[in-house]
Amino acid sequence: MNPYRQTSDSTRTWRGRAVAVLACLAIVAGACGGDDGEEAGNLADLLGNEDAEGAEASATDDSSSGGGSEEGADGDAPMVAGELDDWAAPDDALLVDPGEDVSVEVALADETRVVSQSAVRSVSGDHTYVLDADAAASVEPGSVLLVPGTALRRVVDVRDQGGTVEVTTEFAALTDAFDEADISWDVELPVDERYQTDPDATGAALDQPVGMGVTLADGTTRQVAWSRAEGADLPLQWTYSENGFTYVFALGVGAEHLDVRVQVTRDAGGGVALAYVAEGQVRMPRSSGDIQIRGGELSAASIQQRGLEGDVELTMSAAGAGTAPIDFEMPGIWFKYIVPIGPIPLTIDINARIIGDVEIPAEASAQGEARYTFGGDMGFELSGGSVEAAVRMPDMGLVPQPADSAAMFGNYVNAEFGLAFPHMSVSLFDQGIVPRIFPGMILGSRLQWGPLCKSAYVNLVVQGSYDFKILGVNLLSGDTTDLIAPKRIDAEGDSCEG
Repeated sequence: MNPYRQTSDSTRTWRGRAVAVLACLAIVAGACGGDDGEEAGNLADLLGNEDAEGAEASATDDSSSGGGSEEGADGDAPMVAGELDDWAAPDDALLVDPGEDVSVEVALADETRVVSQSAVRSVSGDHTYVLDADAAASVEPGSVLLVPGTALRRVVDVRDQGGTVEVTTEFAALTDAFDEADISWDVELPVDERYQTDPDATGAALDQPVGMGVTLADGTTRQVAWSRAEGADLPLQWTYSENGFTYVFALGVGAEHLDVRVQVTRDAGGGVALAYVAEGQVRMPRSSGDIQIRGGELSAASIQQRGLEGDVELTMSAAGAGTAPIDFEMPGIWFKYIVPIGPIPLTIDINARIIGDVEIPAEASAQGEARYTFGGDMGFELSGGSVEAAVRMPDMGLVPQPADSAAMFGNYVNAEFGLAFPHMSVSLFDQGIVPRIFPGMILGSRLQWGPLCKSAYVNLVVQGSYDFKILGVNLLSGDTTDLIAPKRIDAEGDSCEG
């Protein structure tokens, strides 16, 4: 099926379910395209299926048509390389096949120019594109460059370089590219398919979480050095140290859930002064959304993470730890998903965030333990020109155990430990629409004087932020905010007032 159809009013419209997979999502210099003498695209390799031959012929014949404005013999606009219902990159383990749970209908704006990935020779960090000249014949300053699955940018300048053109660009929104759009998805995020077997330095096979990496200061990403603990209940483990704290992450993967353990320790004077442990089971949510564009303006939008479930136990123990605040977001990702939503790449990153704060003088100690369960949906919705949090968390259970804190007379003791997981971000064309959203639990224990009392408590929070710039509206939350009022439960036997 040709995804472009010429309607009576000459509107170019994309119809059809989401494509299965997309190649060359991360383009590097020379990765998508050959030498000048080669046919742009090599689409048979790009698609990796039997349908490639016909698609390649169509792409070669029509590569100069730019946005596909000429009418074909059957009344349809000619197909442009990359404008296919079935893109394929079966070796890219980051991609999630959305199946039939995606619906995309968009009418392109007059200034939108569609260029195949195969016509992209290179992309620089400032979003300057080198394109095959024939494929980019209609790309001009002021037009909107749409490379399905890769780029959505406003063209600033075009420079002829012989067989190629250099295109400098700036930000563009979906409303710049589409006059009309109805886009929806409801996609399950698998966990058992997020692992690949790679040889380690000794040649032994090791299951690695796909796409998991640590982002360095220069913007590059390195693979996390996970190790396999044979015989352990959670076999995948990674250790990281920073600012005197040691973090140990451990994962076990089931068919539909993750077993997770996070351990934080701080040594002082040759012994462990602080130990936090979070351990439990989490089921990944479904990512769903709806976007409506009417007349080149955003009409409505909903971005949701649905069906999240978790059962986690927190424990903490500290002795003479001094003052030791923690606000640690894992410097990388645990899981990365790329979901093709028609020509739009939806990217979901998942990691963890740990928070804590202790104020425990020498010869003082604090211990605490709590369990919490959660389940529901969380996200944001736009209607009537404003964005509202859309959170439904009916399944929340918090069970703190009585605290055990001790100190010399007059010494105040306070200890808190919290885990936010899954800590998620949602992006379209790599532009964060929901930069962060997460459920989190904080376990606290304190000892105070005047009068003497001990207490233990847990707080459940759901927090997030949004930025709808990619949708064509300058609505953003700024800092991360509470999406629901924090829920606090005090342990039985709490002797503190207020």
